[in-house]
Amino acid sequence: MLSSNDGRPERMYRNNRHIDPSFDENENLYNRFKQNYFKDGKFLPEGIRFPDWSVNREKYSEPEDVLIPNYSDWGIIEFKVGAIPQSLESLGDVKFDFKVEHDPCDDNYSHSEVRTYKNGVHEKRIDLPKLVKKEFRQRLSEKIIVIKQPTTLEQGHFIDNKNDLLGEKAAQERSIDK
Repeated sequence: MLSSNDGRPERMYRNNRHIDPSFDENENLYNRFKQNYFKDGKFLPEGIRFPDWSVNREKYSEPEDVLIPNYSDWGIIEFKVGAIPQSLESLGDVKFDFKVEHDPCDDNYSHSEVRTYKNGVHEKRIDLPKLVKKEFRQRLSEKIIVIKQPTTLEQGHFIDNKNDLLGEKAAQERSIDK
């Protein structure tokens, strides 16, 4: 059942529901990504952001929810909670922990974040060494599955990589936006 002008289904709204801190290691997490993070049929590790990376959790979301309200030409990835590396150490014995936490928004109850902790402390701005980022991205990207490829512009029409036409009207609307 749709409940808003932007196509957001009712399940997405928080509606006074509490934070659910419990994640099963087999629960899927979903994220959207742009065409520039997709090459040779794979999601590129550089698409993983730090220190906090927004995702939707499977328990309260469908994969396509990450495309709402207007990201229909983006791709969708999924990965298991258990695929997230738990911790990495940098030179100088600085420990970085990575945890998924439920962080619901009023219009997206499933919203969660993969958060980075430095020596047990979470901050929005953490100086994360490049080697830690690279190792985390590499480990996690090996477990990521692309479930929807981003669309490409081809002959004036937006087509996804499975050759499904999204429609003449959508292509025209996109070309007007540019």
